[in-house]
Amino acid sequence: MKRLTGIVLRTKNTKTAHVEVKSEWMHPKYLKKRMMSTVFACHDLLGVHVGDEVEIVECKPVSATKHFIVETVIKAAPIIEEVKVEKVAEAKTVKPTKAKAVKKVTKTAKKA
Repeated sequence: MKRLTGIVLRTKNTKTAHVEVKSEWMHPKYLKKRMMSTVFACHDLLGVHVGDEVEIVECKPVSATKHFIVETVIKAAPIIEEVKVEKVAEAKTVKPTKAKAVKKVTKTAKKA
């Protein structure tokens, strides 16, 4: 039975949390560390929130995509308050005055 820790990415569907699990491994030829991340769909009965660090455990399939269940919340995400943004009045564009158009017409009329 696998036990993995990861961070909750989204909780859009009810009783489902998508958890990203990051892992490191050493490349056999180049001997460099490689990072890999996998997103698991997990059955959520605890009501976790986005940003929580959770521990997930492998279980029998709950649905077609869910093979893990959220067991515990290791670290809760900080609560961020929403800030309301007021609409800024749009600047009015200044239309050209008719006086400029009249002057151009009179100058051309004098030449003819």
